[in-house]
Amino acid sequence: MIFNGKKLAIISLLFFLFILIISLFIYVFGSVFGEQNKKKNIKIGDDFVRFYSKHDWNYIKNTYPDELCTILSKYKNTKSKLYNYYLTKYTMSDFVPIRKAIKAINPNYTESEVTDATYEVLAYRHVIFHDSGSHKLDKNVEIIKRYESIIRKNAIKYNIPVEIPLAVMTWENSGDTSKMSYAACSGLGQMSAGAVKIAHDYAGKISKEFKEKANRAVSAEENKEFLIRADLFNIATRHKKMAKELNIADERIIPECNAEDSVIYLKTLMNSFENVPDLAISAYHNGTTNNADLMKALMKSYSYHSNMKDFINEKNINYLSLWKNQKVRNMMNGYLTMEGEITNSKNYYDALADESDIYPWKIFGAYSAFIDTPQGLADKIYKCRGTLIETETEGIEKFNSLKDVEKAVKEKILIKQKHKSGKKKIDVYMRPELAGFIAYMFNRLKTETNGKAGSLPATGFISEKYFSKENTRDDNLMGIAFDCDLKKFKYASKLRNLLHHEYLNDRIYLSSRGNVIHICLNPRFGLEFYEYAEKYKIISN
Repeated sequence: MIFNGKKLAIISLLFFLFILIISLFIYVFGSVFGEQNKKKNIKIGDDFVRFYSKHDWNYIKNTYPDELCTILSKYKNTKSKLYNYYLTKYTMSDFVPIRKAIKAINPNYTESEVTDATYEVLAYRHVIFHDSGSHKLDKNVEIIKRYESIIRKNAIKYNIPVEIPLAVMTWENSGDTSKMSYAACSGLGQMSAGAVKIAHDYAGKISKEFKEKANRAVSAEENKEFLIRADLFNIATRHKKMAKELNIADERIIPECNAEDSVIYLKTLMNSFENVPDLAISAYHNGTTNNADLMKALMKSYSYHSNMKDFINEKNINYLSLWKNQKVRNMMNGYLTMEGEITNSKNYYDALADESDIYPWKIFGAYSAFIDTPQGLADKIYKCRGTLIETETEGIEKFNSLKDVEKAVKEKILIKQKHKSGKKKIDVYMRPELAGFIAYMFNRLKTETNGKAGSLPATGFISEKYFSKENTRDDNLMGIAFDCDLKKFKYASKLRNLLHHEYLNDRIYLSSRGNVIHICLNPRFGLEFYEYAEKYKIISN
């Protein structure tokens, strides 16, 4: 084919336009994909969580990895400065190991559930990471690292995800292989004698099945193979023999025995609760019967009348389902008995205790310590070196003089209230969140006393007089804490019970000396407390 000059020019022009369009396509989409790659490769520093308050949310969303943005999806400045503090108190080095641990233990959790559980673990980080002398999480980790290969081998043998026993035993071992608890539990997994028997019985059934297969074997070689397997699962005899050889009366203090028993016991709990890891973990602490009763209470709230296993599968139930149901949570934290009655001195033996409600969060936190770097774990232990209140309020602004107070009032960080002190009324200062909480508690007490309570026996607010005291508390000077002297208060038992309920639900921190109770707000509920101040007309909304 012969092209004349005009046709050739047209073809050249079309070819040029084609190349131009392709180049533009590559440039535009290459930039988009390049930005996505850039987004995924950004290194996140410890200040990422604080970063959001200085930049537009859309900028953060478009700049940082999606998974980490999920953590911050609710992070927006609110009217509560106390809540804003809570939103910025954690760093990415706090979040990342915990999220990894939770995902590893609970692979079926949604992203939302991972985030919810992460915040619960962080809420109880002082319980988990604080070095109390008797509890040293870094020592616990050292012990499990030493016996990790044995735990892994048994997890494979009994077909259970290894993260579960590693997590449980990291929390339970107490930095030793032979410690016994007040509940007579011992060893790496703090096994009770009853739990050991359950483990032995479970393995014994497997051993018996292999013996029966050996009897039906069609060849000597097959018979031998089945007998070897039967012997492998005959752990009652094997563990007894090991204890005798070591001249030890209790097999539970032999790490190899305890590790195997703990893995098997967890396997039985997984079987009982439809292979839902966090339910099995909860049952490891509460016991199968108690957990089944908790499930019945939850089923009742759903008006579900079939069996528990169907309920778990049909409704996708996990531990968060129990935690988010207020009645069930009150049963788990001991405020209510397992019969659903308010716990008192006469029925307390029917209630769960020993922080049963937060046990899964402890386990997730312990596994995060196990997979963390040594420096990362050391940093978390250091952050929790002080008291609970010191740890959870570190960095909140204190007001050390009336000049500081007056400035804070102008900036609407503090509000001024009239408070009865003796026969006089004096000016006191507090954050609106604290004023809201006090109003909320007073109204609850009025309801409990059929309107008879006239006030709360509250003291310890910021005032001119307070600055002259020798022993001031930092959280009082932050405007988020007060004291209640119950010695002569007519409704002391009712108020104590109401405060205890708030404490069990992690809304406040409590400490006491004699009849004086010290109450400090948990910043996590700052926005809710602020809205109480609006509701009761303490501040305008």
